[in-house]
Amino acid sequence: MVIISLLANLKREIKCLGFVLNEKIGLLNYFIRNKDQQANALSCFEDLEDKEKCTYLRSLILTSDMFPTSSCQTLPGNTQIKPTAIGKCIVIKKYNNTDMA
Repeated sequence: MVIISLLANLKREIKCLGFVLNEKIGLLNYFIRNKDQQANALSCFEDLEDKEKCTYLRSLILTSDMFPTSSCQTLPGNTQIKPTAIGKCIVIKKYNNTDMA
Protein backbone atom coordinates (compact mmCIF):
# COMPACT_ATOMS: atom_id res chain seq x y z
CA MET A 1 0.00 0.00 0.00
CA VAL A 2 2.85 2.38 0.79
CA ILE A 3 4.54 1.68 -2.56
CA ILE A 4 1.40 2.79 -4.44
CA SER A 5 1.43 6.05 -2.49
CA LEU A 6 5.13 6.61 -3.20
CA LEU A 7 4.67 5.91 -6.90
CA ALA A 8 1.64 8.22 -7.01
CA ASN A 9 3.71 11.01 -5.46
CA LEU A 10 6.53 10.41 -7.93
CA LYS A 11 4.09 10.47 -10.86
CA ARG A 12 2.72 13.80 -9.61
CA GLU A 13 6.24 15.27 -9.31
CA ILE A 14 7.25 14.01 -12.77
CA LYS A 15 4.11 15.51 -14.29
CA CYS A 16 4.61 18.88 -12.56
CA LEU A 17 8.25 19.11 -13.66
CA GLY A 18 7.28 19.11 -17.34
CA PHE A 19 9.10 16.07 -18.68
CA VAL A 20 8.29 15.01 -22.24
CA LEU A 21 6.44 11.75 -22.83
CA ASN A 22 9.47 9.48 -23.41
CA GLU A 23 11.20 10.86 -20.32
CA LYS A 24 8.06 10.25 -18.25
CA ILE A 25 7.86 6.68 -19.51
CA GLY A 26 11.55 6.10 -18.79
CA LEU A 27 11.23 7.47 -15.27
CA LEU A 28 8.10 5.49 -14.48
CA ASN A 29 9.73 2.32 -15.79
CA TYR A 30 12.78 3.05 -13.65
CA PHE A 31 10.74 3.48 -10.48
CA ILE A 32 8.55 0.46 -11.19
CA ARG A 33 11.68 -1.71 -11.66
CA ASN A 34 13.45 -0.10 -8.67
CA LYS A 35 10.76 0.15 -6.00
CA ASP A 36 13.40 0.55 -3.30
CA GLN A 37 14.50 3.85 -4.90
CA GLN A 38 11.08 5.51 -4.75
CA ALA A 39 11.35 6.67 -1.14
CA ASN A 40 14.97 7.76 -1.68
CA ALA A 41 14.01 9.94 -4.64
CA LEU A 42 11.12 11.58 -2.81
CA SER A 43 13.30 12.30 0.23
CA CYS A 44 15.87 14.01 -2.03
CA PHE A 45 13.18 16.27 -3.47
CA GLU A 46 12.79 18.10 -0.16
CA ASP A 47 16.22 19.68 -0.61
CA LEU A 48 16.12 20.35 -4.38
CA GLU A 49 14.76 23.11 -6.59
CA ASP A 50 12.72 22.07 -9.65
CA LYS A 51 15.68 22.35 -12.04
CA GLU A 52 17.79 20.21 -9.71
CA LYS A 53 14.99 17.65 -9.44
CA CYS A 54 14.92 17.39 -13.24
CA THR A 55 18.69 16.91 -13.38
CA TYR A 56 18.54 14.26 -10.66
CA LEU A 57 15.70 12.35 -12.31
CA ARG A 58 17.33 12.47 -15.74
CA SER A 59 20.52 11.09 -14.21
CA LEU A 60 18.56 8.05 -13.05
CA ILE A 61 17.41 7.12 -16.53
CA LEU A 62 20.81 7.93 -18.03
CA THR A 63 22.58 5.59 -15.62
CA SER A 64 20.01 2.82 -15.91
CA ASP A 65 20.11 0.08 -18.54
CA MET A 66 18.25 2.29 -21.00
CA PHE A 67 21.44 3.33 -22.80
CA PRO A 68 24.55 1.33 -23.58
CA THR A 69 27.81 2.87 -22.42
CA SER A 70 28.98 3.08 -26.03
CA SER A 71 26.27 5.65 -26.77
CA CYS A 72 28.20 8.19 -24.71
CA GLN A 73 30.64 10.46 -26.52
CA THR A 74 33.55 12.02 -24.63
CA LEU A 75 34.76 15.46 -25.71
CA PRO A 76 37.84 17.48 -24.72
CA GLY A 77 37.77 18.91 -21.22
CA ASN A 78 36.39 15.67 -19.73
CA THR A 79 32.89 16.50 -20.99
CA GLN A 80 30.49 13.79 -22.07
CA ILE A 81 27.40 13.89 -24.25
CA LYS A 82 24.73 11.32 -23.46
CA PRO A 83 21.51 10.76 -25.40
CA THR A 84 18.19 10.97 -23.56
CA ALA A 85 15.20 8.72 -24.03
CA ILE A 86 13.86 11.08 -26.70
CA GLY A 87 17.02 11.19 -28.78
CA LYS A 88 18.21 14.57 -27.51
CA CYS A 89 21.56 14.95 -25.78
CA ILE A 90 22.61 16.10 -22.36
CA VAL A 91 26.08 17.56 -21.88
CA ILE A 92 27.73 16.40 -18.69
CA LYS A 93 30.88 18.12 -17.43
CA LYS A 94 32.98 15.93 -15.16
CA TYR A 95 35.21 17.81 -12.76
CA ASN A 96 38.63 16.87 -11.49
CA ASN A 97 39.59 17.61 -7.90
CA THR A 98 41.71 20.49 -9.22
CA ASP A 99 38.64 22.02 -10.95
CA MET A 100 36.83 22.30 -7.63
CA ALA A 101 39.61 24.26 -5.87
